[in-house]
Amino acid sequence: MKIAKGPRPWSIWASCALVLLQGLWHLGAELVDLYQWISLLETVSQQVRAQIDWRIVTACARFTIVCIPVVAILFFASSIAKWLITITASYLVFSIAYSVLSIIVRLGFLPNLEGSWGVFITPVSLGLASILLFTQRSALWFQKKENNYATAFE
Repeated sequence: MKIAKGPRPWSIWASCALVLLQGLWHLGAELVDLYQWISLLETVSQQVRAQIDWRIVTACARFTIVCIPVVAILFFASSIAKWLITITASYLVFSIAYSVLSIIVRLGFLPNLEGSWGVFITPVSLGLASILLFTQRSALWFQKKENNYATAFE
């Protein structure tokens, strides 16, 4: 695989920024939640410390997994990574829509989502990112294989 050459369209940059911001949001939320959980404990046993370390490693691994398709798109113009983000976004959008509809059906009215609006950050940001990956300029950038354009798979 060769590194893609040439300028990237704004939609590629915006899409990658949205995916990274979503990953950073979840990393920060996990670490802040962990910090609040630790501050509630006065004495921390060795077993709890091991669990804390495991949660930190897991949160960082999740962020690293989020970064992999971003790097593949930005540096290698990988259409596989583009489709990976699209499939993930479509699954999350459909699952959140199903959850909201099931809550509406069970309760008979719209739920109060002010306290849990963070649940919608992932599907909305990944959905918007996948839409941006299919704009006309992005599609041209992925398809072109000239010397001054995306030459990832020559």
